[in-house]
Amino acid sequence: MFDELFPKERATSLSQSVQRPYQAPEAPGTFSGVGGAIADAFPHAAYTAGSAWAAVLDAYGKAAAYRDAPTVAMIHGQPMPDMDKLKRETIDQMGNSEVARQFRERAQDYLPDPASVGMAGQITHGVLSSLTKAGAYAVAGGPAAPVLFGADLGINRAQELSDKGVDGGTAALAGAVTGVTGAVGMRLPAAMGSTRLQSAAIGAAVNPALNVVEIGGIHTLLEAADYEGIAAQYQPFDPVNLAVATVTGAAFGAAFHRGKPATAPRLTPDEHAAALTMHEARVRDADALVRPGDIEAANAAREAQITARNQLDAGEPVSVAHRVPADPEQITGALRRVADGPVNEVLAEGMPNKAPEVGPLAPEVPLQAVQQADTAPKATTNPVERLVETVTRMFSSDDAPADQGRKAETPEQARAFEIATRDPETVVRNDEGVDVRVADLLASVDDLEARARTDSKAFDAAVDCAVRFPR
Repeated sequence: MFDELFPKERATSLSQSVQRPYQAPEAPGTFSGVGGAIADAFPHAAYTAGSAWAAVLDAYGKAAAYRDAPTVAMIHGQPMPDMDKLKRETIDQMGNSEVARQFRERAQDYLPDPASVGMAGQITHGVLSSLTKAGAYAVAGGPAAPVLFGADLGINRAQELSDKGVDGGTAALAGAVTGVTGAVGMRLPAAMGSTRLQSAAIGAAVNPALNVVEIGGIHTLLEAADYEGIAAQYQPFDPVNLAVATVTGAAFGAAFHRGKPATAPRLTPDEHAAALTMHEARVRDADALVRPGDIEAANAAREAQITARNQLDAGEPVSVAHRVPADPEQITGALRRVADGPVNEVLAEGMPNKAPEVGPLAPEVPLQAVQQADTAPKATTNPVERLVETVTRMFSSDDAPADQGRKAETPEQARAFEIATRDPETVVRNDEGVDVRVADLLASVDDLEARARTDSKAFDAAVDCAVRFPR
């Protein structure tokens, strides 16, 4: 319109344009615009992710509105809505989210311009954008990170094709192809390699192949739907896409690699049985205070533990001494320590007229003979021998009832009362020839115990030794 007002100038301009040779714009250098591409990668990842999940939330809201409209109308007493009209306003509008569209428009501002950004910048932008999303999903989603990552890529691919004029069905199929390959590309490299380096190498080889499958599938879908012009934009062997896929795959394999747990060696049935037997033997040796390798003592200790547990469960006093065979050497050593201790002084204080003095153990008397001696009182019996016999009988398996006239406060007292009831006339003779019956000895011990409860702690300890003397 204005050209007709200036015909001379227009003719001059056209003449100069014809005479001036066409100069193609200079291609950017390989590393041109790398810094700007790196800075733009992170907001581009954020906006594309926001577009994807805004579309998901919008679709869910519309589906929920269509589903709940009759129920809401009934609750509020309103007339039933026109479901066909409601479907056109909700279900048919799924995928047309205004918020998602605004996110996509903002994401376009952060895409690298091929006219000003070189190949290195474009590759760096694609790699950082993918790694940013993958890292965020790995932190937020954990095991579901590959699925979330693939869903993000698939929804963005479908939105991208819809913005270019592709119908919803074809765009959804192309988005599904991108989503599946994206999820596999994130998970597969880390799962296949046994080391981090192997996972990175596998990712660098597998992800480009997946990219070829993805772009080739989208190209085929678009051509089949008569979108030749759009299909030409998706070339399976585009060098930039392949480079991005290679670097991204290697990064996925290295970043998400997890070492495989060490497998335990497989044992043969004989080795397994031997290991169980060794474990049982070690448990018994550690659980029972017996000499290692003494199977008989270990079994006896085990049975004593079972008996004690049953007595505890039944609320009874724990008494397992008669279950464990007496060790003659231990009894002899205990009696020697008693003979050298303050027991004689305590008994002398409690029974000044007939206190038994326990002398040293007669070495000429065999212990087995003492254990097998008759229970009848003998005037010539050494007092230590009688004590050995009494202690040995206390550890025997004879289960005679205890004296019902006495009230035992401990299992040891119960056994002592049992011995006194079974053989009250047992006599202990000291070196001076004074005989003392076991029943009198227990009675004197009872007196000492009652009197000791009001005395000092030192005297309590002495009386405790006297109480334990009949054992």
